[in-house]
Amino acid sequence: MLAIGFGITFDVENLSYAVLDQDQSRESRMLEDGFANSRYFAQRPPISDLGDLDQRMLEGRIAAALVIPPDFGRDLLAGRGAELGVWLDGSNTIRAETARGYVQGVVETQLADMMLRETGVAPDMTLAGLVEPRFRYNQAFRSQYAIPPGVLMLLLMMIPAMLGTAETLLADNGYFSAANVTACAQAEIAPLIAIGREHHHPSWRERFAQPAPPPGKSLSDSNGPTPLEAMRHRLATPEGKRLYGLRKHTPEPVFGIIKSVMGFRQFSLRGLEKIKGEWNLVTLAWNIKRMFALASP
Repeated sequence: MLAIGFGITFDVENLSYAVLDQDQSRESRMLEDGFANSRYFAQRPPISDLGDLDQRMLEGRIAAALVIPPDFGRDLLAGRGAELGVWLDGSNTIRAETARGYVQGVVETQLADMMLRETGVAPDMTLAGLVEPRFRYNQAFRSQYAIPPGVLMLLLMMIPAMLGTAETLLADNGYFSAANVTACAQAEIAPLIAIGREHHHPSWRERFAQPAPPPGKSLSDSNGPTPLEAMRHRLATPEGKRLYGLRKHTPEPVFGIIKSVMGFRQFSLRGLEKIKGEWNLVTLAWNIKRMFALASP
């Protein structure tokens, strides 16, 4: 609760932004000063053109952009309804909505200050009816498309903490080695790694028989068995067999579906780093497929 309550925040401060000033008037500079003097925004070098705006926002170098069109100051002073463009990074929808409120507050304050200087009368104004949001992507603003990208990484960080620490490792004989068994013991993880290929359909006596202590040492000995002997003994106990049997309906079906249903039977690339990336794509496809199946009525 403390980690979630104090470690996760949607407060918006020092929001990186840049300005594309196509007007270069006194009014546009006053508007820019309003953003530069706000603690909610952190100014970055000016934008050269719309292509530069797209690139910098795509790379995550800015989270907001202010586009002041030509003749902004002239239209504003003439009362012709000057337009102003604000681009916000909407990958985190909650953060973007908060930032939009801050932008609206700065613009209202600065426009009111400009009119007070020009006319001497403080206007009673609001932009609530004048702001027209336009979504470049997901224009219908369906929550199915907006929420998952923003919370996916948060879930990936929280799930391991909620699941807890691993206590037992289940693996087939392809992972068996004395070094792996010893490493698990040192990490205080009880390994259950198959030592060799076991025959199927054991007799009931063999299935339910209690194993003898590890050869040459007693389990009550102060020195105790080696990690490998202890694991061999544990695999022969009914509890060890039950735990190891969980592999039949946890990881094994996943590999079977990946190979037989999804058709992935070998890697297309070479090199450890490339194979890691390819396997990440395979597991991502599996997880999306599984989530879709669980969400279906």
